[in-house]
Amino acid sequence: MPRRSALPSKAKKPARKPLPKRRADPTPTPAGKPKPSAFHDIAHLKKRVFLAAFSECGTVTQAAEQADICRRTHTNWLKDPAYAAAFEDATEMAGDSLEVEARRRAFAGSDTLLIFMLKAARPAKFRDNVHHEHDGKVTLEQLVAASRLPEHDHA
Repeated sequence: MPRRSALPSKAKKPARKPLPKRRADPTPTPAGKPKPSAFHDIAHLKKRVFLAAFSECGTVTQAAEQADICRRTHTNWLKDPAYAAAFEDATEMAGDSLEVEARRRAFAGSDTLLIFMLKAARPAKFRDNVHHEHDGKVTLEQLVAASRLPEHDHA
């Protein structure tokens, strides 16, 4: 009869669900923007996995799950200047993906999103404009109203 240990056996961690596969991005990567394979300068495999996952999903939590690390590990890695620079690149890539999806949705019929995209792309033309004029004169009613405002303690 095999001898059993009094210590409980180590339970295996449940397998993490992989991130859902994304549709291919129909827009080409802008010049100068790294692709996930650009993280080859990072030697540590889990760092590369995290960076590639983050560049696609844009959230630290999901990328940490994909790389099988905790969020704090990523925070510690940010002390490494090479990793911090690579994370900035991954953040730009995630932002580009988000912008592509926002544009797709705006053109698919979201007027509100289209308005925000126009304001961001052409602020001089589409920003909210408020025009204030003042002739320098102050009326007695304005002085009285201003005197009724609560005073602020500047101590």
